[in-house]
Amino acid sequence: MNNYYQALQIEEDLYDRSIILYNIGLIYSKNGDYLKALKYYYFSIFINPRFTSALNNIAVIYHYQGIKASEKKCYALSESLLQKATFYWTKVVKIDPNAYIEAWNWLKTTRRVKL
Repeated sequence: MNNYYQALQIEEDLYDRSIILYNIGLIYSKNGDYLKALKYYYFSIFINPRFTSALNNIAVIYHYQGIKASEKKCYALSESLLQKATFYWTKVVKIDPNAYIEAWNWLKTTRRVKL
């Protein structure tokens, strides 16, 4: 992690910075710190709005949290989180319709497609 933070301080290329930020988000996500992961994914897409991997990971986190909220019978929160997942997965499939088949299938099977 320290290497990524150091790389952020010296890297000037915006595209490369977005990848570094994404990788930091991945580490936080793998460690279960989803709020910090989201923060770095958002930084990444701020620099590169068409970074589908970051957009997809944002959707995955919202989807996961939405399912957990539903299991706890927090249906309004669940729906709010699933709407966010829908928003980001819709962006992903608009940018790259041939990738992220699982996202596309989820959008279709849940009838959340807004393309």
